[in-house]
Order: sequence, then structure tokens, then C-alpha cells
Amino acid sequence: MSLRSLVVLALLFSFGVWSLRPDVVVVDPATFDPLLLTQLPERPAQAEPVQMNIHDVPVLDWNGIVLKPRALFGLESRVLGTRRYRFGQETDVSNIDVAFGWGRMADPGIASQLSISQSGRFYFWRARELPIPAAEIVRSSANMHLIAANDNVRRELKRLKEGDQVRLHGVLVDVHWPNGGYWKTSLTREDSGAGACEIVWVHRLERLL
Repeated sequence: MSLRSLVVLALLFSFGVWSLRPDVVVVDPATFDPLLLTQLPERPAQAEPVQMNIHDVPVLDWNGIVLKPRALFGLESRVLGTRRYRFGQETDVSNIDVAFGWGRMADPGIASQLSISQSGRFYFWRARELPIPAAEIVRSSANMHLIAANDNVRRELKRLKEGDQVRLHGVLVDVHWPNGGYWKTSLTREDSGAGACEIVWVHRLERLL
């Protein structure tokens, strides 16, 4: 077989593996104690996400990857954008990012005045003239790396699109790989830049509109 044929076969194989990767990774829903999740308010306030830090909760060893629970988490918000990823170690646990907005960032009239994009696992916004203060945009929106807890959540994540109103309940987690790599979740809405994204194991996701 010629070198050219080998290269073509290798490319076809790589494309086949890439195309078969799931759009959303599902982690076993039996992982976390259901009673723990019931501590979240049934209807998070749309003004800001609800967070309850937790301690001494057993970690999840999932396919050799450790997910460490950090906080219970819930929000009602507007989807500002979605982005799926195929490459990178992070896609072992999360193949989809969703940018959410709450408070005044859930107002379509405000969001429409911003140019919003996602790439490299980040969320970006810019505007010629800010409709609200920059500090409020930071506090009222975030890019989140989402992990589906079950097939129902997986289906809903695939359907999400800009403008959807959603209610989400789950657990903020840190991710640790066997090779020593780690991915830490944000635990505050006041940050921006590297490390400011939440990593959410999504237990329940409802599309409200």
C-alpha cells in the first residue's frame, strides 16, 4: 500500500472517530445522592443563580476521571449562545458550553445590543455602546461547561438555542484526570477570564419557552 493510501486511510479513520463522538457526554445519574439535590429551591430566582456550597461529599470516579462536587447549583436564565466542541481533553466530560444570562442580561432588548460569541471554551461579548455597566454584564452572565446526568438532559441540551428560557438544577464540580490534569469550576459570579466558567453536572434541565 502506498504512503498516500495510508495517509488517506488514517484521515478517514480519524474523521470516523470524530463523527461518532457524542454531542453531549452523559455521566451516570446515580452518582450523587438524590436527597442532596432536593435541597435546591424548586424554582431558582431569575435575578441570580442559587448556589449552596457542600463539603465532605464523595467524589465520582467516572471512567478514571474524578468529578469532585463543590456546590449545589440552580438558575433560571436566558440562553445567550451555545457551542459544541470535539477536541481537547475537556471533551472527555463536557462537549457543550452554554452562555447564560440572568437579571437584565435575560432581557432580549439588552442582549441584542451585545455581540456575543464563544470559542476556545470561553464566552465573549462586545458592544459599541454598553447597554448596561460592564460589571453588571460580568455578574449577570456566564459561560458554563455542561455535563448531562441522564438521557433526558442530554436531549434537552442538544435542543438548546439562543433565546431559550431555561431552568437548570445540578452540581458544580471540579474535574481531575489520571494524568494529573485538572479543570476547576468557578464558585462565584463575580469573576471573568480564565477559570471563570462553571462546570455543571446537570441533574434537571427544563426549557420554559
